[in-house]
Parts: sequence; structure tokens; C-alpha cells
Amino acid sequence: MAHASISVTVTPSPPVLRSLQAPRRISAKARSLTLAIASLAPATLKVGRRHVPIDRTLRRIRILVRPGRKRLTLPLTLRSGRFTTVIPISVAR
Repeated sequence: MAHASISVTVTPSPPVLRSLQAPRRISAKARSLTLAIASLAPATLKVGRRHVPIDRTLRRIRILVRPGRKRLTLPLTLRSGRFTTVIPISVAR
């Protein structure tokens, strides 16, 4: 029986979101919001001080926020290997 093998080189690529669901609006008294997020390849999501591993499956993440009346802007940072992608989201109050 013959056996052959080859080496395959996979080039890294920047993380890309597959799905992102965020509420359009939250209450001024709200202390948290829930995001549903998935990426095309395994990556780490950073929101504030929180680091969460994400992959192709849709995952719900609860994020603590301060109550207030101003529009809420959150920079979502996706990191995979040496690549980083920043996605700003904005939620009305």
C-alpha cells in the first residue's frame, strides 16, 4: 500500500464577522446589552476589558454598560493571530 504526503501552507487572514446582531435601542436605565456574534474563523472578541473567544457558531454575549441618555458607542475588537479588526457599533438610548 502506497502512502504520500504533501505540506500545505495556510496564509493567515484578518478576522471577518459572519454575523452581528445588536439591539437598535436600549433603555436609558439599562445596565447591560446582549450581542449575538459569529466570525468566519476562530478569533478573540474584546469589548472593554472582556475577552471572549468566538468562532462560526452564533454566540450571545452580555455586555455591562453604564446607564445614560447619550448614544452608546462600543468598539468591538476582533483579534486572530497577528491581525486585528475594529468594528464600532452604536446603539440609541
